[in-house]
Amino acid sequence: HEQTLRMTIREAAAYFEQVPPRGEFVLVVEGAPEPSEPEVTLEAALAQVFALRDEGLSLKAAARQAAEATGFAKNVLYDAALGKYVYHQYGEQMTVGDTTDPECFQNVIVMLADIIEAATRSMPSHDPQKIEQLVRKLVRDKLTDGQLDRSQLTFRDLDTICNAFYTVLTGVFHERIEYPDVKLPPRVEPLPEAPEKGGDKEA
Repeated sequence: HEQTLRMTIREAAAYFEQVPPRGEFVLVVEGAPEPSEPEVTLEAALAQVFALRDEGLSLKAAARQAAEATGFAKNVLYDAALGKYVYHQYGEQMTVGDTTDPECFQNVIVMLADIIEAATRSMPSHDPQKIEQLVRKLVRDKLTDGQLDRSQLTFRDLDTICNAFYTVLTGVFHERIEYPDVKLPPRVEPLPEAPEKGGDKEA
């Protein structure tokens, strides 16, 4: 009679204390697993985004390159980076009270960035005026739903946030100028000059 048991050494010791071993044993010990690379956190991936941004890449290009290196989705990195960028660039202009939790305040901007960027990206036309209208509508909807109540943001803060997103997004989604098609007339080669009659005369 053969029996196969798969367990750890500690489990095997406890088992054979209850069941006395008999007969011949073959012990197979599994080798140590290969050390796996530490999992990259979102904060570490965002740090790569901003490092690439400091090297001169656009926020969009930095998010794409960091996504390829870390395995995060490009849109996840871009949305989070956009929110943090707006927070760090324009946060000092906001009149946040002393009782406001800075982390909650930052999370609000990141949440708005996720919604605003996705909606802007799906627009058929990225006209600057339409982008501004969309940004203000989305922020107003969140305010009406009560999702910004705990942030203690003032209307002036919300106006600064809208202006910040407008500035960043119009830079990202700038439209190319469409030049009208102008048909040029076909090029006409000049005719060769006719030789003088009678040819050259000797002096």
